[in-house]
Amino acid sequence: FLLARQDQLVNSTCKCALTLFFYVLVTTGMSGFDWSGSFYNYVIDSSTTSVAIARNVLVIALGLLALLCAMLSKTPGFRRRSGPSGFETWVAVQLCVVMVLLCLQNPWYLARLFGLDGEAVCFHVETQDLYLLLSMDILMTAAHIAMPVRWFLLVPMEMLVVFGYSAFALLIGSQQSAGLVVNNILMITALAVPASLGKRLSELQSRTAFAAVVREKSLRVVAEFKLELTGSASDERRAQKKEFETETSAPTTNDTGLLFEGLAELGEDKLNERLAQIAAFGLSE
Repeated sequence: FLLARQDQLVNSTCKCALTLFFYVLVTTGMSGFDWSGSFYNYVIDSSTTSVAIARNVLVIALGLLALLCAMLSKTPGFRRRSGPSGFETWVAVQLCVVMVLLCLQNPWYLARLFGLDGEAVCFHVETQDLYLLLSMDILMTAAHIAMPVRWFLLVPMEMLVVFGYSAFALLIGSQQSAGLVVNNILMITALAVPASLGKRLSELQSRTAFAAVVREKSLRVVAEFKLELTGSASDERRAQKKEFETETSAPTTNDTGLLFEGLAELGEDKLNERLAQIAAFGLSE
């Protein structure tokens, strides 16, 4: 089952990783690798600069990780050494790492981790949680739809989506009120749970279809093998019957056959004598 889906997993992993890489290029191109922090706030000071540098480093790390995943997924030696199950596990781990990097590069929570006031570092404060939740939902949806990874390997990423945001919002501190934070947690949970159940159902259907195909091929092979054995037995019986008929009805097995044997090799005198014997035998019969 894993071998049958490995090529699809390799192609989807490479495409998703390259998509993420180009997304990082576009976003960094829009900000122009702004190390001063002017992209995040109108007021530039040392605190804004430190947060901007940290976020750029995280964005670059995310882009390099995406490029590395795309290269490794297309490397035959890496897939051969890891095996189908190991490669699938590696993909699931990389999804969790990407999810963590998405959380860490959020300007509001990154500023809070630096011990700074988020409102002094980034503008559009009221939408920072929405950007974070949307990014996490995009990654979770892509993993469930585009990548044929077994559902239980995606459970850690789904738990990371729910508990990761909950930890950031409740422990580090969100810019939104407690009621909105709880509402966000419930909504992201409502997205993660059906996605996991749907992935499980889809995998069961895929396994059932795969088992049906394997069963059909097995029955076909068994039927062809039995047909070949039946044909071989029939050929053998026909050969034995023909040999028996040849032995029992051959001219050399009776007196008539002995008279007719070797007529072409006899000389004229012996041929006339043999013909006379045949004529006499015919008259006697």
